[in-house]
Amino acid sequence: MGTLRHWRVRPSPSRTRNLQRTPGAH
Repeated sequence: MGTLRHWRVRPSPSRTRNLQRTPGAH
């Protein structure tokens, strides 16, 4: 499932901000 995290961060940098907001994202 760790690959899904990288897959989401690569397509859009703006999504990285949303991931940081999520407690389980990091």
